[in-house]
Formats: sequence, C-alpha cells, structure tokens
Amino acid sequence: MRRWARCVTLAAICGFSTPPSAAQSVDRNEIIRQARQSYCSLKSEGLTEFGCQVQVDWNSFYKSAGIQLDALAKNQLLPILEKTYFQILVGSSGVPTVSHQSQVAPPNGEVAKRFSQTTAGIEAVLTGAIQIWAMFMISPPLPYANSDYQLENQGDKYRLTYDVGSSHFVISMAHDFAIDEVRVNEPNLEATLHPTFARLKDGFVLVGYKYEQNSKGQSGNPQQFSVNIEYREMRGLELPSTVNVVEPLASAKLETHLMFTDCQAKMMSPKSVIEEPTSAVPARSDTGDSRGDYVVGPGGSARELGNLEVLSDTQGVDFGPYLSRVLDAVRRNWFKLIPEEARAPLMKKGGVSIEFVIRTDGKIAGMKLTRPSGDVSLDRAAQAGITASVPFAPLPNEFHGPSLALRFNFFYNPDKSER
Repeated sequence: MRRWARCVTLAAICGFSTPPSAAQSVDRNEIIRQARQSYCSLKSEGLTEFGCQVQVDWNSFYKSAGIQLDALAKNQLLPILEKTYFQILVGSSGVPTVSHQSQVAPPNGEVAKRFSQTTAGIEAVLTGAIQIWAMFMISPPLPYANSDYQLENQGDKYRLTYDVGSSHFVISMAHDFAIDEVRVNEPNLEATLHPTFARLKDGFVLVGYKYEQNSKGQSGNPQQFSVNIEYREMRGLELPSTVNVVEPLASAKLETHLMFTDCQAKMMSPKSVIEEPTSAVPARSDTGDSRGDYVVGPGGSARELGNLEVLSDTQGVDFGPYLSRVLDAVRRNWFKLIPEEARAPLMKKGGVSIEFVIRTDGKIAGMKLTRPSGDVSLDRAAQAGITASVPFAPLPNEFHGPSLALRFNFFYNPDKSER
C-alpha cells in the first residue's frame, strides 16, 4: 500500500499558478483558455467542499490478491473491518483528508496491529486515488493563459511543457483538448499518467487512469496501478459513487473496491465572496425595507435577490424560488467563462450590469448591456453566462404578465466596500 505515497506528488504540484512570462502568444493563450474551459471544473461550478463515507468490499479485496485468511484474520480481524468506515473530505484546494472509524474495537494487540496496518493501507490508496481525481475534476491540470509554459502543435496533438519548482511536466493533448498523457520528472522520480475521459455537458469528466512510477537509482519493477471511477449526480455536480483500484502483484491483481455513501456537497452561496478566481456579490440598494430575501424599492417596483433585480411588476407573485434557480444557473455558467485576467494572479476588477426579459416560455429577449465594465472580455463573460443558461424554466403559472424584466449585476473581485 505504501506505493501510493509518492503518486500523490503528481497531483499535489499540479494545482499551480506560475508567474507571467514576458513574451506571450495570443494564439497559444487562446488555446489554453479553450482547453481549460473544456474540462468539468467543480471549483468553477461553485463546489467548496465534498465529503463522503467510504466502504471497502473486503471479500473482493482478499479474494483478488489470493490471500488465504488465517483463523485470527477470518474470525476477529475481518468482522472488525466490515464494521469500519472511512471518511473523506475534499476542499476547493483538491487536497483530501482521510480518516476511519470502527464500531468494534480490536480484542487484542495482534488484531490491533493488523487492523492498523490494513486501515493505513486503505487510507493511502484512497488518498492517492482521490488526489489524482481532484487534479482533473476540482480544476484542470493546465496552466493559466498568462503563465510561463511552452505549447507546440505536433500535428494531431499539442505538447505542453512547464516547470513547477524542481518538477518538469509534459502534457500530451489532442486537438479536442482531451489530455492523453501527463509525465512528470523530479530529481528522484519519473511518473506517467494516462487519463481517460467521458465528455458530458459540463466538459470532460475523468473516468479512469493508468499510473506508472519509477524511482531513480532504485532497481526493481516500476510501480503500476489503474483506477476506474463511476459517478452520481448531486446538486447538478458529477461526484464519485465508486472507485476501483487495481494494482498488479507478482501472481495476482489486488483490487480495492471503494463505495461512496452519505455524500454531502457544499456550494458557494450566491451572496458569498469567491476567494479564487473572482467574486459574485449582491447588488446594493440605498433605500428600501427588507422583506425576506427581497429589498423593496420606492413604489414597490424594484426587487433584488442576491445580485439579481426584478424591474417589472410581479403582480404579487412570489418569484423567490424561481429566481433562485435562475440565479444559480447563470452563476454556474458565468464561473466557467470568467476570463483569465480576472483570475489570479492578475485579479482584474470590474462591474457589469445587463438587463433582459424572460418570456412566459422561459426564453429571453431584449438583452442589453446597461453598465459596461470597461473591459470587453469581462462584459462578454457576463453576457455569455446568461445566454448559456437559456432557456430558463417557464414563468410561474400564477403570473399572468407577458414577461419578467430583470437586471443582473456582476462584480469581478470587488473591494469590501462594494460587497
């Protein structure tokens, strides 16, 4: 199980942001922007924390390895393992925290020793598998457009190279931006990762990978394993439901089947400040009284929900639930399209206001930019966040007007006084 200890290095140093290079190519920067947008990014979709309870299929674990359990393992160790649950918690950084809890205590020192060795091995496997998963799914392992990297068009593929500290990375990527190989060279380690993706509506989703590692200066066969991942949808996000790890042994294959249950996903609130790359905060009203989630302006004609204002007469209809869904859809699509200059390290500031109407069938009309930011790329990202969310759900049946007029206010990296 200790073979996983070094594999996490590959994942740990890929979540990076390198200093800007003096000479940049517009064409290659656009390729990198498009490549980053081609991947499902749970962080960009608003995920702040993902936690699950994990169970191990112990029967397949021992059977696959050809291990014959002795009486102590069969009668005392295995019953304890079957009542042991692992917990995993992954934040927006992609670094997992893994622990375990058992409902039964080991009856003696020998069982406690075996139990500790086995659970430590599973924790190492789980940590390594999820950290590499996070390398692709929390945020893609690609540099930002304004960072220091080299990109070559080699005909049917792109070759991307960059350095992080003493580690040298080489990524092979098809013209549809699907990564087929990641190689890392460190002073004492060479590792190669071959990922496999499924293409869903939100972009590429990692469904498996093969990993090989060679330690320099040491003899012996390279360390190898493969991982397959199945997903379930939760709150509109693709999150793991099962992870299967296969590691070849001398005369068998060790299979670790991990089942994810009782999962919870925490999302950014529409009114919260986003630490990286930007912020979405509520618009402010200088006058008015509070009524629940709304701020009612003079004459009752303007209402706000987060950074969304209702400009037309609502006829007394409660649009709160409907507008929450509209706001969530626009926010998720906007986060994916935020330009590189609004991300670290540049963190460009700006505010954009856009007005439009939602017709009864959920389609929009009359979209216009009422307050530009002064930067075309920031304006376009805000506009695209809206158009990518269309059509919305039809307006509530109890509303008998022809349309609902809205104003969206987008804030990139606002100061505290703007929040």
